[in-house]
Amino acid sequence: HLSNRCYFDQALFERTGSGGHCIDCAGNTQGAHCEECAPFNWRRPGEHYCIPCQCNEIGSLGMQCDDHGQCPCKPGVGGHFCDHCMSGYYGNCLCDKTGSLNNEPVCDSETGSCSCKLNVEGQQCNKCKPGYFDLSLDNQFGCTPCFCYGHSSICTSADGYYGMNVSRKEFWSAASLRGPEDIQWAEMDKAIVVSDIDGSPVYFVAPTQFTADQRASYNQDLWFTLRVQKAQVHPSARHVLFFIQDILIVGQEGQELTIPIFAQENPIPSVNEQTYRFRIHANPVFQWSPRLNELDFIGILSNVSALKIRGTYSTEGDVGFLSNVHLGSAGLATSADEPREAHWIESCNCLEGFIGQFCESCAPGYRREIKFGGPFDRCVKCECHGHSTSCAPESGECICEHNTTGDTCERCSRGYYGNALQSTPDDCTKCPCPEDGPCVLHTDGDIICTDCPTGYTGRR
Repeated sequence: HLSNRCYFDQALFERTGSGGHCIDCAGNTQGAHCEECAPFNWRRPGEHYCIPCQCNEIGSLGMQCDDHGQCPCKPGVGGHFCDHCMSGYYGNCLCDKTGSLNNEPVCDSETGSCSCKLNVEGQQCNKCKPGYFDLSLDNQFGCTPCFCYGHSSICTSADGYYGMNVSRKEFWSAASLRGPEDIQWAEMDKAIVVSDIDGSPVYFVAPTQFTADQRASYNQDLWFTLRVQKAQVHPSARHVLFFIQDILIVGQEGQELTIPIFAQENPIPSVNEQTYRFRIHANPVFQWSPRLNELDFIGILSNVSALKIRGTYSTEGDVGFLSNVHLGSAGLATSADEPREAHWIESCNCLEGFIGQFCESCAPGYRREIKFGGPFDRCVKCECHGHSTSCAPESGECICEHNTTGDTCERCSRGYYGNALQSTPDDCTKCPCPEDGPCVLHTDGDIICTDCPTGYTGRR
């Protein structure tokens, strides 16, 4: 039943009295008469064919099952194929703690699949989803999105970066809806101070160290110490405060990321000095407004024009004291005693036409699609009508050869004539004019010099 081909086996004949030896056994069988199962297969009673064991590689001690099809399971693993954890057993599922939800390596007792953090995947929660990098125990969501200015979704952790804090006591200013406000230094409190007289909120405005490119602060913390004097914050005001922009991160084009002062379980401002800490992240659990996807959120951080912290909260006149402002970040150098490597800084694998650690520049032979555009804008091939392979990446102006000129090498240089748009090296021919003067090609086919030197006249 299991083979149509055989040969005479003398040794088998002498040993058993039957010399027929089957070959090409079907049905996952083997042996002289296809009488036994091939490795990693088993046979149900009364059947000729054998079926695969299908033992789970992770949960099994080996890939060979017994005569009933039961695979040999590791301790704590169950199921016909050793493909799920038995009740009360989790560690043996080999879940990666780093990528597992809440850093707890717990698996589904039915499927053996681990419960992964939001941006993590894999049976063992051991790899970032496509478009993400830096699988980290400290990251609530497991991995960080590849930003790359939108020009790649493939990146890895860059080398040489270390965790640091942005901090500066000097050069703070203050502002309200009225415009700039006075700011003072309170030596006793070691704090900067603002006050309002009419109940209009006054904000502390951070110095330039907290502006420009702050992508390294994504999924890091902003923290500071704040107290208010003569605060009249009643319980009924709590609801109102949630709709007031207490912390503002302002983008270069006016986009704002805002959050109430007591979001993320922070306290209501009071006469007592209190520490506030805010995680800068797009996930709604952190309560930043508006709700943006991660790439748009980081896009605002890539070019911050202002960081503002509200200093006054009363409707009856208030004084705010701010100190110890820090913003978690990363840099290439560190003076820390115990430097912490910043694996959350990306190194991008750029699409064609882009170069740079973050795909922030156009590659040689490419230019911004929008003249003098920024790092978010696309790069397209230089258009030089075949007379150059390179152009200025920001303006697109070609570096012309073949005696051509113009932003795109679209015309012949002075002293040459022809049609530069034909895109051959010989488009432009030298004018037969004295002192390398300019010329044009007449409709009758003759060459006419157009700027004769003093003392010369005629077509040439």
